[in-house]
Amino acid sequence: MNVDTAALLETINSCFEFSMDGRLTEPARDEFLARGKRLRRQQVELLAAEFEKGNAAVLDANARILAVNVTLQEKQEVLERTADVLTNLAGLAKSLDGLLNIAA
Repeated sequence: MNVDTAALLETINSCFEFSMDGRLTEPARDEFLARGKRLRRQQVELLAAEFEKGNAAVLDANARILAVNVTLQEKQEVLERTADVLTNLAGLAKSLDGLLNIAA
């Protein structure tokens, strides 16, 4: 069983897009850039990771990735709720860190 790295790539690309969006404050853009870089490093590690079929942590990570992507697609919502979106991205990264700790 694998983490949905294709969906994670969408998350990463969105982070980089928001890091260049002049409608956001500079600190918010910097935060999106940092989150995108962290997720990209994790993605590289996850590409080589293997997990048992039906692993609850993988299922949870995939659900988190999809939920974050849905939010990131709503650009106006991201602009209005930047702090919440960045918190969700941090939670996703933390979840992936935990997942990498149990990778085979």
